[in-house]
Amino acid sequence: MTYELSQNLVRVGYKVDVVTCNTDHAPQTEEYGEVHVLRFPSLNLLGARYPVPLPSPAALHLFIRILRGDYHAVCTNTRFFSVTLLGWLVAKVKKIPLVHLEHGSSHPYLEGRAALALAEVYDHTIGSMIVRDAAATFGVSAAAAEFLSHLGAESPRVLHNGIDLAPFRAAQAGGNGDRPSVDITFIGRLVYGKGVQDLLSIYPSLPEGVNLKIVGDGPYRFDLEEIASGMRGVSFLGTISHDEIPEILTSTTIFVNPSYSEGLPTSVIEACAAGCAVVATDVGGTREIITDGKNGFLVRPGDREALVKRITFLIEHPEIARGLGASAQRSVRERFSWDVIRGRWSHEIETLVRSVLDRGALAQDGIPPHSAHSPEKEG
Repeated sequence: MTYELSQNLVRVGYKVDVVTCNTDHAPQTEEYGEVHVLRFPSLNLLGARYPVPLPSPAALHLFIRILRGDYHAVCTNTRFFSVTLLGWLVAKVKKIPLVHLEHGSSHPYLEGRAALALAEVYDHTIGSMIVRDAAATFGVSAAAAEFLSHLGAESPRVLHNGIDLAPFRAAQAGGNGDRPSVDITFIGRLVYGKGVQDLLSIYPSLPEGVNLKIVGDGPYRFDLEEIASGMRGVSFLGTISHDEIPEILTSTTIFVNPSYSEGLPTSVIEACAAGCAVVATDVGGTREIITDGKNGFLVRPGDREALVKRITFLIEHPEIARGLGASAQRSVRERFSWDVIRGRWSHEIETLVRSVLDRGALAQDGIPPHSAHSPEKEG
């Protein structure tokens, strides 16, 4: 999502630098078209879920480069990542607006009470500080915006994720027509909170001849492979490139997202764009994508019996599955295309930057900033 957002901001005239953590020995700096990526050497904590920049000469060099950059605004994504805290610091030092986009709709879903408690403490201290200081806050769904309010953000608004529909149209145009077998797919990071263990646990209860593809990687993969040990038809495909996703999904019959927590799951939007029949848990902003029974099915998180029931129903009624997929595809075109989302992002950032620059100009002229929008003081 960050890559597509960056590309679309470039398309409307912005220069974009993306700052991230480097835990895989990737290049320290890299260019993707007009998007510049800066990677801080980092260490993975909490079972590879939480990368933290390591103090080093390379990190200091990157930080100085960022402070010298001519930026109009800093945009951070998700309050609990360390680079979000870094973005907050840069905005403070450079005195430029911070725009925060929240992808979560609840505290992180971690195994163990101690980890859950620690995550909640972090959210209500550092996380709350970040969102309270932001000049503007957005949630990728209504649920995410509500969570921002819970953390103390002032007047958060909803700004949905968008996707580029062209690769999905191309993949469908080059497809092979009817699918000879039933393929079920999950795409996402393999962590406990994604609920893939529920999908694997019910797999033996599904009709015979169904293939299950698990796409993605993460610290929970070993445990999931242990659960799937001895199950025929289950394959772990690991990490794939973003360009491969349309082809994977257009060859999928049913897409399942059994997550325990979401903001607005991009994988579900992409599955809809590919025309898949979707079964997803009713968490976060998923119901803003899927209307139960109209363009997919929603089930309660952790309800394995409901997963079996809905998936089996779609396998046994392929015409209904195709109808749900077609309906989902139409709704994504209307609501989640970057052609729709791009304009809103450009407008929001342009309005924010202009407002900050206007206040700065007024302050230089000795006029109190709040006077600019006080009708009784105009003229």
